[in-house]
Order: sequence, then C-alpha cells, then structure tokens
Amino acid sequence: MKISFSNIKISFFVQVWRNPSGRAELALQGEVSIADWRAKGMNDRWREYTRLAWEISPVLAIFLPVRLKNHEVIIKEICGLVRLKPVPVMHLSEALQYLVTTDTLLNDVPEVRFLTLLFVNNYSI
Repeated sequence: MKISFSNIKISFFVQVWRNPSGRAELALQGEVSIADWRAKGMNDRWREYTRLAWEISPVLAIFLPVRLKNHEVIIKEICGLVRLKPVPVMHLSEALQYLVTTDTLLNDVPEVRFLTLLFVNNYSI
C-alpha cells in the first residue's frame, strides 16, 4: 500500500512539474490512463463520503456535486438517496434535479408519479 501511494505521489508531482497548466500538447503518453486509474479507486470512497454527508445533513449532501464539480459518482449516489428518502430535502428546489432525471422520467418511476400527484393536489386551482 505504501509503495502504491508513493508511486501515485511521484507521478502526480512529475505531471504537475512537467505540465502545470494541463496543456494537451505537453501531456505525457499514458498520463490520462494514470489519472483514470487513480480515479477508479476513489469511486467507492466518494460513494461512502456521500452517504456519510447524507447521514450528517441531507442538505449538505445535496450541494456536494456543486462544490465538487459534478463528480458523476456523487451525483448517482445523491439521486439514489433522494429517491429513497425524499422527505429531508423536499423543501429544497435543488433536490428536484436529483429526483426528476431523464432516467426516472423514461422509466416512469413511482416516485415521480407521486410527486406529480402531490403537486396537482396541493396547487390545483
């Protein structure tokens, strides 16, 4: 584990030293695959961090993708958590984007139908 961590640190410092601005013409061959390999191991950790944030504060968890530049794993986890437990975040309009997604609309998910009924019953003229 220590060797792997040292290799990651070394490769990161070499990349930053050689190409601090991230320009494509200065990128080393295989640099993208190293970054992908590093990110792959973090996906499980991001899921765990997102669940922990939800346990601490669902409102905090809703804003994680904005703060962490829309990390795809975090967005998927937030979508699942909002579908399972929508009540803690139902007062946030930002949470709606995680409940009503293209996937939920195309698959006619029951939560979306319930949301529609709730909206129609509460706001009918």
